[in-house]
Amino acid sequence: MDKIDRRRFLKLAGFSLASSALFFSTKAFADSQRIVIVGGGIAGTTAAIYLKTLVPNLSITLIEKNTKYTAGIMSNEVIAGLRDISSITFGYENLNKINIKLINDAAVEIDTNDQLIHGKKDKYKYDRLILAPGISLDWQSIQGIDNAKNITGWQRGVDVTTLKEQITNIKNGGNILISIPKGPISGPAAPYERASLIAHYLKSQKSKSKLFILDGNSPSEQTALFKSIWSQKYKDLIELQTNTTTEGVDVGNKTIITNQGKIKGEVINIIPAQRANLIAQQAALTDKDGWCPVDQRSFSSTKADNVHILGDAISPALGLRKTAQCANSQAKHCALAIAATITNNETYKRSMPLIDVEYSIIAPSYAISTVQIHKQAREGLRYQQLDTHVKDVKVADKAHREYGYAVSWFNNITQEIFA
Repeated sequence: MDKIDRRRFLKLAGFSLASSALFFSTKAFADSQRIVIVGGGIAGTTAAIYLKTLVPNLSITLIEKNTKYTAGIMSNEVIAGLRDISSITFGYENLNKINIKLINDAAVEIDTNDQLIHGKKDKYKYDRLILAPGISLDWQSIQGIDNAKNITGWQRGVDVTTLKEQITNIKNGGNILISIPKGPISGPAAPYERASLIAHYLKSQKSKSKLFILDGNSPSEQTALFKSIWSQKYKDLIELQTNTTTEGVDVGNKTIITNQGKIKGEVINIIPAQRANLIAQQAALTDKDGWCPVDQRSFSSTKADNVHILGDAISPALGLRKTAQCANSQAKHCALAIAATITNNETYKRSMPLIDVEYSIIAPSYAISTVQIHKQAREGLRYQQLDTHVKDVKVADKAHREYGYAVSWFNNITQEIFA
């Protein structure tokens, strides 16, 4: 990819625009604008590419501590042995081809007054910052977790490969525990997808084992949907306990301590409560609940000037889920808003829907999905949800077709960003 042409631009945009309005007539001052993006995940990388497409002469720097990106999407297939982790791992080589500067450094502090980012290797000045830092995991609320070296969490990469190894090595008859915290998490349906695919593995390889889901949340439409499918495909393999909060861990006895009692498991996967990444908290960009409040039109921070925040770190009060597709859509809306401001072009200030889709793989070639469509509200900071469509697929051929859509979506979203 030596350049981003019009066809690629339209693919990235996700909606159709008149050809005369595709590119801004940029003003000279755009040359001197330093846009720095922290975080090379779905949101940050999409924002970089899309903004560079809109304003080609803009100086854009992406700061990312890792040289490779390991997706959370499809990672549960890795755990179940249905794909290799290399298939969800991507590089950033494409950024150099379109003159986006990539710096492999870890941002450790943001000074919003001086508009300065402190990294482990250097300092970086910005005129406008796009922060896509992801989440931090709140382990402090779980007693005894400090010594739990063999307990996996919710990190991409290392937790995925470790959990896969543990499940492969579990004795036939050993229990697996998955703990889900109360409140919003990255990938809201992902723990249930994980349970489904682990159950698929157990059904074929360790049929005497059982998986327990300890969910701190109340029953919902999502839990009802998964339970109805599990009753058909994984009967007696999965037991769901809602309103069950993990309070501690007895590492020696491989036991989770909950508000409902104790439960023992040979393999323990704890998904802790989550907040915006620590760097956002330290920069005073978060609210009392630990999330980042933003304006719904530009995703600009309500806590600091010239700062935009994207992805899983934003406040749930906005009304959006923490999914990869939602982060991708946010990045595009944010890029449009920034480009309009920099170039004084009014074209992209009009309101457009924000699309969000989350696929859940239940078994090989079997998937369901939830699609949400949002629009900007006339007042306030919250998006208005226009429609929700859940594909409760109980007919096999429809479920297989939905799986095909899931794979195509994954291939498209990763190729448009990392290829």
